[in-house]
Amino acid sequence: MKMEKYCQRCGKKIMATAESCPFCGVHQDRLDLGFESKKCKVCHEIIPVNANYCTECGQDQAIYVYRATETFESEKQVSPESETISMLPNGQDLQVELEKIRQEVLRMEQIGKNENPQPGLVVSTKLMLKEWFTTNKRMGRADFWWGMLGMVLLSFVIVLVAMLFLQSMPTQTGWQIFWFILRCWSLYYLMVTAAGVIRRLHDLELPGLLVFIYLVPVIGEIMILLLLTRPQVLTKNNRYGFVDPARKLRDEIRKKWRK
Repeated sequence: MKMEKYCQRCGKKIMATAESCPFCGVHQDRLDLGFESKKCKVCHEIIPVNANYCTECGQDQAIYVYRATETFESEKQVSPESETISMLPNGQDLQVELEKIRQEVLRMEQIGKNENPQPGLVVSTKLMLKEWFTTNKRMGRADFWWGMLGMVLLSFVIVLVAMLFLQSMPTQTGWQIFWFILRCWSLYYLMVTAAGVIRRLHDLELPGLLVFIYLVPVIGEIMILLLLTRPQVLTKNNRYGFVDPARKLRDEIRKKWRK
C-alpha cells in the first residue's frame, strides 16, 4: 500500500490516509464511498471525477497531454482511414484511391468564380494576354468580359499608333508597315479571343470545339454570345480548373532544375 498520494486540488504530496490536504485544506474524495470517477490522462488510474490532479501520478488534468508513446492495446482504435486501407486488396488500389482524393482536393482548391480574386480591366486584360495560347483550363465570366473590354481598348490604341506612324511616313513603305502592324495585331487578337472563348466554354463545362459555331453567320455569333454570358457550371465530372496542368508541370520542372 502506498504511503503517499497527491492532493486532488493542489497536486502536492500528502499522506495516503489523509482525509484533507494540509496545504490547501480541501477534503479528499474517496472512491470507496461511491464518488464518481474518471481516468487519469497519463497513468489511466481511476481517480475522483472532480480531481484537478491525479492522486497517483500528480498529473494536472487540465493540461492537454500529447501521447508520444504507443497506446495500450485496449485503447487502440482503428480509424476509418485504416479500415478503408485494410479493405483495399493491394497497393495499386490504394494508389488509385489516394489519387482520386488528391484530384478532388485539387479541384476544390482550383475552382472559384474567377481566376483573379477581384477581376478588373487591368488584371483581367493581363490574364487574357498572358494566356493567349492556353485552352486547357477555364476562365470566369467576369475575367472574360473585362479582358475582352481591355482587348478592344488595346485595339483602338494600336490603330491610333499605326495611323500616327502613317502620317509621319506617308509613303508606300509607310502604308506597308501600317498594314503589317494591323495584320499582326488582328492575328494576335484572334488567337487571344479564341483561346479566351474556349476557356469560357470550359467554365460552362462545354467542349471548346463549340467555338467553331462562331463561323456560322449571324446565328453562330448570337449563340456564342448567349453562351458566354451564362454563369459558371461546376459538377464533380468537370476536369478543368483555373490552373493549366502543362504550365504547372513546366513551373515545377524549372524549380527543380534551379535547385
